[in-house]
Amino acid sequence: MCDRHGSVHAQASVLMAAALLTSCRRETKLEVRLAAAADLAVALDELVPAFTKSTGFTVKTTFGSSGQLAEQLRQGAPFDAFASANAAFAMRASEGEACDASSRITYAKGRIAFVVHEGTVITSARDLLAARFKRIAIANPEHAPYGSAAKEAMLHEGVFDALAPKLVIAENIQQALQWVESGNADAGIVADSLLGARPRSLVSRNAYAPLEQTFVTCKGHGNTKGGEALRAFLQSTEARAILGRSGFDLP
Repeated sequence: MCDRHGSVHAQASVLMAAALLTSCRRETKLEVRLAAAADLAVALDELVPAFTKSTGFTVKTTFGSSGQLAEQLRQGAPFDAFASANAAFAMRASEGEACDASSRITYAKGRIAFVVHEGTVITSARDLLAARFKRIAIANPEHAPYGSAAKEAMLHEGVFDALAPKLVIAENIQQALQWVESGNADAGIVADSLLGARPRSLVSRNAYAPLEQTFVTCKGHGNTKGGEALRAFLQSTEARAILGRSGFDLP
């Protein structure tokens, strides 16, 4: 009898352990791991809860510059999706097996804006030549699309060489804005999508190449369905309305 009871208890323990393991696996599959360009930091505060409510998937987001995230993906970083600030880095992430090139979509277009720590908002890159601007924050043009756009805007107005000694280079566009907000920079050329109600002046769209926000699904984490669901959601009426309110143009 004791052996029989022991056997029953052992079987019950095995079944319980299996049930718990299955539950954990299901819970893991509900999490979508997203590599996101830093310009999306504010918009995702609204997009993620709406996505979760609509689909049941949760999202774990890692922010950074698009170039750095693309390289991490190429090296096998565990993400289900990549939201790049331009098409080029999304394509780079898709060159190997990390991301699915056929899944690429452009779901929004970004804008850059002039912002100052204090005083009157400027309207031109030429205004940055003024003595009151000793440090001007931009993201690194080498791997941050918004930094590249800022450099283009200064070149467009013929003032990049004169402003180069004043530039302080951030790792990503969110850090560039933080420097302006803290006073570590007197002004910046940053993503309009991060500015909320803060005073700013938009840079002419003719001064830089379009910032095509590009999404691609990836394979590193294994939640293919979650990545595909997020891709579909970004094209929904609800997501487009959020992006429009967040400072993005819609394609």
